[in-house]
Amino acid sequence: MVTLPTEAADDYLLVRHLVTSGMDVARINGAHDDPTSWERMASNVRKASAEMDPPCRISVDLPGPKLRTAQLVDGPQVVRLRPERDLRGVPIAPAVAALVTGKAPESLASLLPVDPAWIERRHRGDVIDMVDTRGSPRQLKVADAVAGQCVVEAWDTTYVETGATLTCDDDTTTVRGLAPVPQYHVLHVGDPLVLTRSLEPAKPWRHGQPGSARIGSDRIGCTLTAVFEAARVGQRVILDDGKMTGVIESVAADEI
Repeated sequence: MVTLPTEAADDYLLVRHLVTSGMDVARINGAHDDPTSWERMASNVRKASAEMDPPCRISVDLPGPKLRTAQLVDGPQVVRLRPERDLRGVPIAPAVAALVTGKAPESLASLLPVDPAWIERRHRGDVIDMVDTRGSPRQLKVADAVAGQCVVEAWDTTYVETGATLTCDDDTTTVRGLAPVPQYHVLHVGDPLVLTRSLEPAKPWRHGQPGSARIGSDRIGCTLTAVFEAARVGQRVILDDGKMTGVIESVAADEI
């Protein structure tokens, strides 16, 4: 059995090669592509199969409904620069970030977009002053500078957010739009979770915060509306491919 790739819809020679190489069941994965592509895949398999003995069968794998949770509200647009420390908390390696105008090295996870002309005026050894989100004065040292970007090092934990001011020898720029930090719920065993028909982004909730004793403190949308008619008290709900499970305690028109 071979799962056919997307190319099998239009590349007859590929399908024929698979059949002549021993494929006797061609699997069409209904979770990918579309009915028109599936039909072309099947047609190519039948055409190649007609030339072979024994022939190649076709298996269509039908996917079930895709239940997904909705989004949580975006987190702050902030990047944390954290140096590596030894067991006594002494920094032994700096945090590294890239001040960029375009694409930065993929090995650098922390990218800080700033004004292109400001970057062009930076040189190795420059010291950049800033105040982070906690009001703490911080310094970033330029370790390398090339066209369109410069690499900086921070020896203190630094939180940089969109709009932060960077200054080097009275030459100032601001950090441009950073990506929002993903947010999430933090639940412990026994915490209630409400699945809602509404897909409005939910506010993040953490075990133990005010309101934790009330049903509905932590909520998240469910994309398949049919579950709100089908769900019954006592049934199990499995989340994230089995990482979390729960038991339905109540069902309403728009909430489980």
